[in-house]
Amino acid sequence: MRSLFVRRLTIIDFAFLDPIWGLSGESWIVDIEISGQLDEQGMLFDFGHLKKQAKAYIESHYDHKLIVATQDKQLKIQQDSQQLQLDYQYQQKTLSHISPASAVCLVDAKKISPTLLATQLAQQLMHLMPKNVYQVKVQLAPENIDGAFYQYCHGLKKHQGDCQRIAHGHRSKIEIYCNGKRDFIQEKAWCEDWKSIYIGTIADCLNPQASQLHFAYQANQGTFELQIPASDCCLIETESTVENIADFISKILIKK
Repeated sequence: MRSLFVRRLTIIDFAFLDPIWGLSGESWIVDIEISGQLDEQGMLFDFGHLKKQAKAYIESHYDHKLIVATQDKQLKIQQDSQQLQLDYQYQQKTLSHISPASAVCLVDAKKISPTLLATQLAQQLMHLMPKNVYQVKVQLAPENIDGAFYQYCHGLKKHQGDCQRIAHGHRSKIEIYCNGKRDFIQEKAWCEDWKSIYIGTIADCLNPQASQLHFAYQANQGTFELQIPASDCCLIETESTVENIADFISKILIKK
């Protein structure tokens, strides 16, 4: 058999439910390998077509979603024709997520892991392959970030794409400079504080002074709501884009 590798095909940015941290964000790099016999063109699968089709499938089914293990005993799921509601208990805390079903990826498992999703994704991608391809392998892994990073979830109400989903996540590198020099102490401190944080916009919060915050908004994909402990959130006055998050951190450090 012959094999064809596609490294860093795409990155899945998503949120998941963790029994310790609750709502958590992550970014996984996707590598794929296909194996089989050469076709009449002398190839396994046209490289350009493989990248385009596999990338489109992965991003439409997993990217910018809340990926949920349906066998998690701490989870309750309710669904009607339009909305999906998830209620989750963790560390004597609770959170509730309401959204269109398209914003959630339900996985028949007890826990979300790179190995689990890679196996499932390989089986799904196999259906896209031509007959001369006999096997698909997928590898998922966090980006190897040199230095400090934090994991966060958010939703961008005004975004025209999938970032409008109220609970999707990221793993993000952070670099802080003071007078032209890297401040590794501040970088570490922010990442420890934001080990797993929800960054929400004050205007989207119905009760910003409460111990259990309630975020709600209407976007072009539908109605979104999230109720989450205030201790797991950081409220900012702007939309929680990466540019505004950097500006928020900078202003806090300047005040100090």
